[in-house]
Amino acid sequence: SEMCIRDRSTWGKYPFVSLTAVTFASLYGYRKYQLTRPNSLTLQLENREEKIQQKQPLFQLKTREQHLQEVEANPNYDALIIGGGATGAGVALEGASRGFRCCVIEANDFSSGASSKSTKLIHGGIRYLQQVFEFSLQGDRYEKFNLVLEALRERSYMVENAGYMTSVLPTIIPVSNFIMAGYYYIGVLVYHGIYWFASDPLSSIKFQLPKIIGTEELQSHFPKLSKEFKYGVIYPDGMMNDSRMNLDILLTATIDKYREGLVGANILNCLLYTSPSPRDRQKSRMPSSA
Repeated sequence: SEMCIRDRSTWGKYPFVSLTAVTFASLYGYRKYQLTRPNSLTLQLENREEKIQQKQPLFQLKTREQHLQEVEANPNYDALIIGGGATGAGVALEGASRGFRCCVIEANDFSSGASSKSTKLIHGGIRYLQQVFEFSLQGDRYEKFNLVLEALRERSYMVENAGYMTSVLPTIIPVSNFIMAGYYYIGVLVYHGIYWFASDPLSSIKFQLPKIIGTEELQSHFPKLSKEFKYGVIYPDGMMNDSRMNLDILLTATIDKYREGLVGANILNCLLYTSPSPRDRQKSRMPSSA
């Protein structure tokens, strides 16, 4: 299985008090409540299951020519989004979901820039969790914690709903002695406890508990790793196809009534947007003569 190695410096230099037992105990009641709630997606999926059984396409996607025709026929939009990368795709989906008429214009191809050159990781922000326990932290610890909570929840959603382009990725933190292995293990165990709290108990994707491995197993995963590292701490994170995820989000935004209230957006690639000149903007503000 694929592995990736995590730089130890991301966890920080300052020790923190272990909250593992308190975390698991305080979240147990909430977890039991989650297990008793009904699955809200059941009714939405019934119609799609029928179409799958009948081998019918779930949705009819528009061609580029159809998008261009709609733009030319009605160029008035609530939101004009310049750029079809990760940010533009997310804004388009959020706007369309709220009933706004959106148009995305990309000068090159969708996700052709930085959005296709990421680390491909779906992580919960373990470095932000480390900052929560730093004595020297300047800022809001509660805000950092909520960031980790939200990121871990979204990680579960992405791996659960897009299994055809995501996967669980074991990550290793190499350490030189058993004391440091225990230190990092406590940290990733708290990290896993937050995931356990944030995730849907009905999800089919389960991230495994962290574990400590010895020299032999560590060297089997990374034969060229320095011999000074005697132990490793393994914890699971996620991995994705970033450009495919980008395109899926854009295409979802174009599907009219994909969910209640969603207004299908128009997306156009290989189309350069040029802002109007000051004279043209001034003319557009002038009232038309009778």
